[in-house]
Amino acid sequence: MGRTMNESAQIHMHPNRETTQTGSAKRVKIEFANTLRGVAAMLVLISHYLGVFWTNRDAVSRYTLLPPLPKNFSTPTLVEWLHFSPWINWGALGVGLFFLISGFVIPFSLLNRNRFSFAIARAFRLLPTYAAGFTVTLIILFLGTNLSGIEWPFSNPDIMIHYIPGLRDHFQTPNIDGIIWTLEVEVKFYIVAAILSSFFINKTFVIVLMPLILTVFQKSYFIVEPTLESWHPMIAWVARPFALSAQFMCLMFIGATLHLLFTKKISRYVVFPSILVHYILFSYLWSDFQSNESIGAFLGYSASIPIFFICMRLGEYFRPHPITAFFADISYPLYVVHAVAGYILMYALLLRGWDYVPAILAATLSSVAIATAIHHVIELPSQAVGRRYARRIGYRKRRFEH
Repeated sequence: MGRTMNESAQIHMHPNRETTQTGSAKRVKIEFANTLRGVAAMLVLISHYLGVFWTNRDAVSRYTLLPPLPKNFSTPTLVEWLHFSPWINWGALGVGLFFLISGFVIPFSLLNRNRFSFAIARAFRLLPTYAAGFTVTLIILFLGTNLSGIEWPFSNPDIMIHYIPGLRDHFQTPNIDGIIWTLEVEVKFYIVAAILSSFFINKTFVIVLMPLILTVFQKSYFIVEPTLESWHPMIAWVARPFALSAQFMCLMFIGATLHLLFTKKISRYVVFPSILVHYILFSYLWSDFQSNESIGAFLGYSASIPIFFICMRLGEYFRPHPITAFFADISYPLYVVHAVAGYILMYALLLRGWDYVPAILAATLSSVAIATAIHHVIELPSQAVGRRYARRIGYRKRRFEH
């Protein structure tokens, strides 16, 4: 889990750091967003290794294909302390921050690019790194099932579709790695943002109204879905995942609205009531309040909004820090690779008699090491290739248009 403002305003996108260049050639890195990216990555890691693995053993079993962790492995005191209330969900807070950051920075990525060059850049940004991380997950899963004598449950088409985030939810195939759903939401947002790219410049009110449009779309779709599936199943096949992603895209458009405030395209007098309405719409679309876990997730997503806003307003006080900068740099490959592989490693080490602290540390260090390798070997080179092709395509399109 950002085109032309004017001729003198350009946005330069380092893989994980956003920088702006104004007409006076002053270069300012948006450090608060980079810091929050690193914090979000750590929150998700903590949530999974010091939370889900211990408190939701059935879900871990479903994704690792291993029996649930035996009950004689009691939940550590540290885990109980971190999750002192069922309403606390650190992972949802981290994912909420990721969504808001995406909504905030994608408008910068749209600057000086046509829609096709934006799509090329995003594809090279997303797909190679995900493919590398998902391959690691598959290898660990395969080794785990072989050692446990469990039959491999996934078909080749299920696996191949999984390699392209944004397709699996249309085909409704199994979620193998447990994290791809957030990337599917990201892809849906990229598509909508690309379609609306010119509105970020000239008609900002459309961006502000998008959560309302998404809410109407979702509610209308589910009313007409039975008729649509019988009348034109292909339209239903395309539209349904967009409808299911609507509430999270509302969250991302809160980030986009804050982008408009940050770039001074709308005033704070418009932003504050707009975000309040956006949040009400997000809450309205969040319909599953049947368990404490879902309430905790909702509160985590909710808390990400004021945290992001406060950090944005205090952005001038943010300075680079080695830890948050490191986790920001590897945030995407770490997010992709850590979950199932880390669960299986912790499971195996605990069964071999390791204490929970070294088991968690081993999983963390392994995930960080693999993510760092993917970042340097796959992510950075593929992003460079994507930017190069995007520049060529964008240049040719502008030359043709003129």
